[in-house]
Formats: sequence, structure tokens, C-alpha cells
Amino acid sequence: MDKSSECDKIYKELEEWFGRLKNAYESSEITEDEGRNLAELSRMILNHLTRKLPHSIAERMVSTVGGKVLELQQDRWLEEGIQIGEERGIKIGKKEGEERMSRLIKAIPQDSKDYELALNSTEKVRQKLYEKYGL
Repeated sequence: MDKSSECDKIYKELEEWFGRLKNAYESSEITEDEGRNLAELSRMILNHLTRKLPHSIAERMVSTVGGKVLELQQDRWLEEGIQIGEERGIKIGKKEGEERMSRLIKAIPQDSKDYELALNSTEKVRQKLYEKYGL
């Protein structure tokens, strides 16, 4: 087996190993810190194993582990950011909805049939009331 095919084989095994590491991380079998520690240990082992390989091949193999760890962290941050954004959006939406409903109730005379309608209607009916009362 020549050096190039041996390197390709090692690289493929590395990719498969990292796939298993990623699955363990995503399924919470290992923590983020454990994943980072395993990746760092793997990078140290790879540095040792690849020390006699041409620099470009060794660098590609070693960077695979570090790059994949960063991808995992970025995925985690992205997911957390999306979740935080959704939670904030829901809170803001509820607050704005409550404020709008409050303004509608204050705008409608209490003896009006629109008043009772505003309190007990669907969003579609309330939307028409908002338009009617300029809200």
C-alpha cells in the first residue's frame, strides 16, 4: 500500500471516528467538555502519527478534528441563539398583544356591543375591531 492510499485510509477512519464522536455528543452521551477533550487527545495522537507524513497531508488530518469540534460548538451556539430568539419573540409578541387588546378595550365604550364582542371574540373579529377603532 502506497503512502497516499494509506493516508486516505487514515483520513477516512478519522472522519468515521469523528462521526461517532459527533453522534455521542449530539445524543448527550458525552458532554461538550468531554467531546472537546477527546478531540484534543485525538489531535495530539494524530500529530504524533502524522509527524513523518508530508506537511500538507498531516495538517489536513489534524485540522479535521479541530475544525469538527468548532463546528459542533457553532451548531450548539446557533441552536441556543435560535431558542433564545424564539423565547424573546414570544414574550414580546404576548406583551404587544396584551397592550393592543388593552388599548382596544379602553377605546370601546363599555355599553357598546363591540365591547362584549372584543372580550369574547376570535382574533379575526378582534382584527376588524382594531381596524374600526384605529388600532
